Amino acid sequence: MDGKTAVVIGAGVAGCCASALLAANGVKVILVEKKPYVGGRAATRSPGEWGWTDEPWSEYGVDFGHHVFGANGFLERVVDETGARAKIDLHKLPMAYFLRNGQLNQAPATFWESLGAYNYVGIREKLKLFRFNKFAQKIPTREAMEKYGRVPLRQLVERFRLGPQAAEIIVEGFAAGYQTTVDLDKNSAGDLILCMKLLQRGFEK
Repeated sequence: MDGKTAVVIGAGVAGCCASALLAANGVKVILVEKKPYVGGRAATRSPGEWGWTDEPWSEYGVDFGHHVFGANGFLERVVDETGARAKIDLHKLPMAYFLRNGQLNQAPATFWESLGAYNYVGIREKLKLFRFNKFAQKIPTREAMEKYGRVPLRQLVERFRLGPQAAEIIVEGFAAGYQTTVDLDKNSAGDLILCMKLLQRGFEK
């Protein structure tokens, strides 16, 4: 690819990684960022810099971005290939827990774990989630993108009749893990299916 030029828009984690990998393969890269700093959401800035508020008291630092990534080995590969390993302290962790209603919960990997997980969700909703996950694992990737790539996530939530708590587990996990919105009408159902497939492969490892 010598002699080629690529323009990467956004100097967040994805943009910086893409730029580094392209440059390592002989591509001239122009990295464009509208903010006066790089790092995107994985950065420590003040609320004023994030644009949350213009109040003068808002200049304390906020560690805003994700610093735990569920990447199934992909992040480690990028860290090594970009030479970033020497600049960060990377640790592999077991599956992370989250706090809800005063109790720790862990994302379930099997059917029986699903029944015991999420103490704030009823059995009926857990069974719906299990069926939803089985659907995501069985549908071929190409078919998922052709049928659901441009379909809002709300349609899948309604198709599987997920209640508010079950829908919250899916949407909040999707939004947190992949840095997207929690709006059911602005998320791609196809993207969620692909992410669920990737997550399941990580569980199986």
